Amino acid sequence: MKQNRIIPANFNIEPHYVQSFTEFLGISELPDPPATVPKEVLENELRNESVVDENAMEFFLQMEAADPRLAPEPFPKAFTFDFVATILRLAGYASGHYLLSRMPLRFKMDGKKAKYKAGMALANLDQEIVLLVEDDLGFYGLLFCKAMAAFQDKNLSRDLRGLDPLERQVIPTIVMSENTSLFLCKILITQDQVDAAHSGRCPATPPVVEILLAQVPNVDECEGITSLENRLIYFRLLEAFKQFLI
Repeated sequence: MKQNRIIPANFNIEPHYVQSFTEFLGISELPDPPATVPKEVLENELRNESVVDENAMEFFLQMEAADPRLAPEPFPKAFTFDFVATILRLAGYASGHYLLSRMPLRFKMDGKKAKYKAGMALANLDQEIVLLVEDDLGFYGLLFCKAMAAFQDKNLSRDLRGLDPLERQVIPTIVMSENTSLFLCKILITQDQVDAAHSGRCPATPPVVEILLAQVPNVDECEGITSLENRLIYFRLLEAFKQFLI
């Protein structure tokens, strides 16, 4: 399989699905949606004549382009990332951060150089990646490798600034399916895993991609963020997910 050619030898990368946001986020109650989200986005399921706010209009137009059920004809897959970028800006993620498309990620795997590209990345003002965005949940091994590359890049940046390297860190990742369902992922990366990938040995800490299966009212995957009820939950989850942007 393609996945086996893009992950390090001796790495058995497993997904861990979590249904409870309390377990995944460590909170007992979801916060309100970000105050930066226009009310029209939270009160209207689809674009209509009542939508006059420019940011709300951008949201609905991008949603129409990203959702194959709403698009008049198939749009390029890149529209998924355009839509996620709009969502992140409305949710306040872009404040004090760079939103970068097709971010190159370099990594050494089994003694050889490997090159990845993040569909989108959020970087802080020190140009350290604090969030990855992808459009395919199926290749969780690839998600993990991109997170390792982001972790390595962050430690290289810290070294250049005279800071001690991190021994471990959660790399938050957001995946949007082609039907606009959002999946929040936590990927714990350790320096031992990075070293093991470089040399081809087994890591001491098992590599795991932790994925929240959000309990949204309309669980049919075809609904996604197009459903107004789902949208309210997704924006509340995104507000809580900001805690991992470090």
